[in-house]
Amino acid sequence: MNLTAFPKRLALLLLLLAVGLVATSLALQLTVGGSTSPNVQKLTAIFYVDSEGNLPSWFSASLLFGAGLLFLVIGFCRRYRQDSAALQWLLMGLLFVALSSDEAVSFHEKLISPLRSLLNAEGLLYFTWIVPGVVVLAGLALYFAPFVRHLPGRVRAGFLLALAIFLAGALGLEALGGAVYETAGSGGLLYQMLTHTEEFLEMAGVIVLVTVLLEDALHYLPVEPARPRGTAPAVK
Repeated sequence: MNLTAFPKRLALLLLLLAVGLVATSLALQLTVGGSTSPNVQKLTAIFYVDSEGNLPSWFSASLLFGAGLLFLVIGFCRRYRQDSAALQWLLMGLLFVALSSDEAVSFHEKLISPLRSLLNAEGLLYFTWIVPGVVVLAGLALYFAPFVRHLPGRVRAGFLLALAIFLAGALGLEALGGAVYETAGSGGLLYQMLTHTEEFLEMAGVIVLVTVLLEDALHYLPVEPARPRGTAPAVK
């Protein structure tokens, strides 16, 4: 098996799954989203990307958990090699495992109502978890900046690309969606397009990250020296 091609093949499969989940959710919302039928409501709830405890949320949580697991694996490999950056890899892994748990239970969204009342937030800050989210993100950026600068070139580029894609959805479109939700609610086409694009960008960003990390993790596998064609492996 050619392991070097595996990360890109996995990425393609994950992207197809992400497209399928987002497209199914959007199609259901635009066609039968307002239905009063209990069976239809159950079906839309299973696929709706702006909900929790369903297929899209568990898919996103699994992606984040996979990224965290890869960070941890690489971190332990680097620790075995006595790499000074091993601790940051391990901490990054724990961070992504925590993000996975939050994605599964949507803890950050439980902060919206009390923070909105406290800050009297509106407009782009209507989904008010963004405020502490930006503060935490800034702190993490300061702490991990040296770690990111010293990543291998390909890994660093992939990590920054993944982060840009993810934050474009998680912060950028989330803020726009909040402003639209405040004035028009969740039933309109604009809000649904923003929400579904946001969720797809979050999924796509993590898929890019998983691909880059998996490619890096493969470098730690033992490589058996190539032998001339037609010769039998050595007997141990």
